[in-house]
Amino acid sequence: ELERIIATEVVALNKGTGEAGFRRMDEALLVILYSLHAAELSGEIEPQISYLSRLGYAAYMLPIHRLGKYYIARAARLLSRHPEFAQRSDYNPFVAYMQGNEGNWQECIHAYSVWLDKVQQSQDKPLECLAYSSRSAALMACGRLAESIEDAEHCEQLARKIGSSNYVGVGLA
Repeated sequence: ELERIIATEVVALNKGTGEAGFRRMDEALLVILYSLHAAELSGEIEPQISYLSRLGYAAYMLPIHRLGKYYIARAARLLSRHPEFAQRSDYNPFVAYMQGNEGNWQECIHAYSVWLDKVQQSQDKPLECLAYSSRSAALMACGRLAESIEDAEHCEQLARKIGSSNYVGVGLA
């Protein structure tokens, strides 16, 4: 029971910090693995889905594609048993990136759309810009130019509204 309590505290701590403070991917991967282990010990489902997704994406980008797909599949299995976490997990943006890399544009766009719905609900405007710009690129890649331009324009308008120079040019490209 003490191990579960400590694991719950680790999960809570890592929700706030995660791997963001690390400059080296190997350190970040260790934090993700430890966080996943703690989430599994604590029994909390949402962090397990998020850490499996992050680990899958990180492995995929190294590139260790089979390992990345393995962890994403584990996250998908957990989500299928706990669909109530679909809107709150980090699963969709990572799946979208991976599907786009594989050229699976419809799956990619669907995952970006689910993610965009999530970030719109959270009111995280910079993240909403990223979701719009990411989906815009995927739409363009599969030839859906009008929808791509619409997303890029939404991104640019939002970026101007919040003063984000990182995304202002997206609608102009």
